[in-house]
Amino acid sequence: MIELAGTWFDGTTSRQVPATLKVYRSGEFELDTGEDRRRGRFSEFEVSPPLGDTARQLAMPDGAVFETSDHGGLSTIREWGHHGGKLDLVDLVEKHWGAVLGLGVVTVAIVYLALVYGVPNAARTIAYALPAAILDTADEQTLAVFDRSYFEPSALPEARRDALRADFLGRTPEMAIPVKIEFRKGGKLGANAFALPGGTVVFTDEMVELANDDRELLAVYGHELGHLEYRHSLRRAIQGSIVTIAVVLVLGDATATTDLFGAIPLALTDLAWSREFEREADSYTLEFLRAEQVDPGYFASLMQRLECRDRAHIKGEFSQPTFDACITETDWSSEEEDELGEFLSTHPATLERMQRFRQASAQSE
Repeated sequence: MIELAGTWFDGTTSRQVPATLKVYRSGEFELDTGEDRRRGRFSEFEVSPPLGDTARQLAMPDGAVFETSDHGGLSTIREWGHHGGKLDLVDLVEKHWGAVLGLGVVTVAIVYLALVYGVPNAARTIAYALPAAILDTADEQTLAVFDRSYFEPSALPEARRDALRADFLGRTPEMAIPVKIEFRKGGKLGANAFALPGGTVVFTDEMVELANDDRELLAVYGHELGHLEYRHSLRRAIQGSIVTIAVVLVLGDATATTDLFGAIPLALTDLAWSREFEREADSYTLEFLRAEQVDPGYFASLMQRLECRDRAHIKGEFSQPTFDACITETDWSSEEEDELGEFLSTHPATLERMQRFRQASAQSE
């Protein structure tokens, strides 16, 4: 017989009383609180797993709890073959390295499958199910934020904007989302173009001015149509939300998503998804340009100018001579990819994209 000293909680009040628990080799127990006696089978208890010197709790089905720090006595009872409920399995697993390793592998596999298949598929389903009214509201609110924080009204002549808008919309294939085209002066964002979830495609003045040919802008427009067709901005936002919620549920702490080591995996996962979306939009661009009988090389030309624009910004200042030299003197065939830069980028490497569209251009000749 093993006698355990501890504290008794009746499960209905906060009152606690000293108690003793006698456990016999037969598996029977006798609990004495001084005021009450209980008898039964030790297997009725749900025994908490060991955690250092922390007191163990033996919970009864009615909510009453016997708490003891006699770990040695509980170990002896366990050696007799009397196990305290389901949580005893946790203790067994924790002490078996093979089981821990196996569960670790299973966990990693589940997380991988969830990130590669589960989350993207769920986000895709949700994105295509959202009603148009929500998408329109998202466009209005997002563009309003950009207008307050970054943009200024477009300085392009109205005739120029109308001509581009009419040309692009006239070439737009049938889509589930009605497309609208807006122009803004980019300010801090510079030469840029992007698509909002509700079908609004925004071109900055700087992007229009950077292009040497309107067919380059048409190629960019086709790329943004790809983002709209596949609901990329919505899916990216939904995927990020799902992962963030999952992390909070698992870790039980919302600050884990903002701490350095908690935020890095989330950021890298988002970057990988973003690069995949860009490649998907590039594929759409190629098909769009072929349907319009426009040389895919125009997209590569604008990519080259965007790359040279970035290289020409030295210590925050734009150098026109550096930009011109980059355009006229750079041997792009000898350029090497920055693998780390691509890994940390939201877009595939510019050189990779330029090569893809130039190869497509050569094949179309």
